Formats: sequence, structure tokens, C-alpha cells
Amino acid sequence: MLYLWPQAGSMRSMHSRFGVITTAAHGCVPTGIKKGRLWAFDNECFRRPFDYDRWLAHWHRLFPYSKRCLFVVVPDKPIDAQGTLALWQDWHALIRKQLDRFDNLAHVRKPRMGLAFAAQDGQESLPLPDEAGWVFIAGSTEWKLSDAAASVMQRAWDARMYIHVGRVNSQKRYRYFRRLAERLDLDIVSCEGTAVRFYPSQALQRLTDIIYECSANAETTARSSLVSE
Repeated sequence: MLYLWPQAGSMRSMHSRFGVITTAAHGCVPTGIKKGRLWAFDNECFRRPFDYDRWLAHWHRLFPYSKRCLFVVVPDKPIDAQGTLALWQDWHALIRKQLDRFDNLAHVRKPRMGLAFAAQDGQESLPLPDEAGWVFIAGSTEWKLSDAAASVMQRAWDARMYIHVGRVNSQKRYRYFRRLAERLDLDIVSCEGTAVRFYPSQALQRLTDIIYECSANAETTARSSLVSE
């Protein structure tokens, strides 16, 4: 899994599996994006009501780098699946229009850039939007770690959507979702967590260690498969 780093400063010497997640709160283009890291654009709805003008101003900064954009999160209502679906209907077409508008200005299609739907508590009983290219596993911690959230991930995978998981702040949580992906036989492309902002040095060390650990395990598994063949 890629880990999307939520800070705007230098990412020099960081593992290649670190990308960037940005919001309008950065007020600038994060250095990692400028240096070619994969990135995503979140909507700030966890902390404040969605502000379209603020969002658009940040997109104006970001669009020259949009060839490396994984996804843009459509406005959502935390821990409220019905409310999030209503916001999706209100906003997804306008946001897609803005992304396509700047896409055309840059004269190149962006193969990765998709709209992300934030799945919240209760989404297991509701449909996933057909227009979404990604599902962002949000919601409460209890829901995120539940079989209900796993069922949403499975539906998203079956619908050929990419999967991102939020609030992954520890090695334990990273391992949990790696093992869940293996059990469900699907891929989780990326994850992120906001605790990094408060203890960046400690968080970077923990996350780097777990990324190396998982990379080594994957290589060992691949070698074992080759030997058995």
C-alpha cells in the first residue's frame, strides 16, 4: 500500500511508497507533489463544512501536477452514509467538470485521476455511486474495522473501483489492512492518517519500518511461489 503523507514539506530520502495527500489548508503545492510523488486531494469535510471556492483555489494550484493525481475526494458527511450520498449527488458532477476543464487546458488526459466516494457508517446497506472510480474507507474507527466495511471494500473491488483507507496511523492498523486485503483477495492501493501531523518524526520511522517489512514479506512470498512452480 502507498502511504499518503499529509504534510507539505520536503520528502527527500523517504521511501518510494510514500505519496502525498493534500487539502486547501496547505495553501501551497506540497513539495512532494512538485517532486513527482503520487498524490490525492481531500476535501477538509472532517474538520469543516465544504467550501467550494476554497477547494477551487487549491485546485488551481494543483492542476499543473495533475498527471500524478490518484483521486479527488468528493464532499462527504463524516459517519453518515445517507448524508454522504446526498452530498455526492450535489457535488460530483461539478467537481468532475472542473477536473476535466483543467485536464483539457493541460492538453493531456490524466489516466489515474478519479473521483473518490467516502464510505461511511451504514454504507454496507446502500449502493456505491456508479460515477466513482475510488472508494475511500472513512467512517468511525469501529465501522472501519468491521465486517460491514470489509463488505463495502469487496463490493467496490468487484465493481472495479480502487480502494483507499483513511485513519491508518500505526503499524498495527497498516498490518490489519494488508492482511484484510490478502484475506479478501483484493488490492488496497493507498492509505493515510492525520496523526502524522502531530508526531511526524516518530510516525515516519514507524511507517517506514512497516513499509519495509511488508515489502520484504511480499518479496519472500514471490520467491516462494517461484520455487514451488
